Amino acid sequence: MNKLVTNDIVNIVNNMSEIIIRNEVYFCDLDSPAGDGDFGMSLSKGFKQLKKEWDDIPKEDIGKFLKGCGMIITEYCGGASGPIWGSAFRSAGKYSNGKVELSLKEFAETLQGAVDGIQKIGGAKLGDKTLLDALIPATESLKNSAEGEDRKSTRLNSSHPLDL
Repeated sequence: MNKLVTNDIVNIVNNMSEIIIRNEVYFCDLDSPAGDGDFGMSLSKGFKQLKKEWDDIPKEDIGKFLKGCGMIITEYCGGASGPIWGSAFRSAGKYSNGKVELSLKEFAETLQGAVDGIQKIGGAKLGDKTLLDALIPATESLKNSAEGEDRKSTRLNSSHPLDL
């Protein structure tokens, strides 16, 4: 993998926002059997505001961008979604503060920051039927891929013929 630059992260969050907004009703329908049916509306409200303030969010580095997103999401997403999703973005932003590019390993660590932020604020863990049931395996997969890239790079750069 090459590096993800700030604009790549901005595009990822933009696409994520569009998907969340487009699926507002679907997310409410999924929430109805076990909840009060407002999850899609609560989440979409914050991401709609994020889109409204898009041009004002700092984009000079990945960390500032993610923290800026997190502040808006925290304030405008309803219910528990605001603090949880906002904490994920802000925690990821802490890791990537000042960075304008991320390697695969750094991107995995940024996502681990999001996981840590969610767990710190909500106490959830893998298997609790939360966002973490998707985010933790994705993060672990990225970490494993990064380790594989590191091993491959080490082997290719080795001067010993048996190391290949």
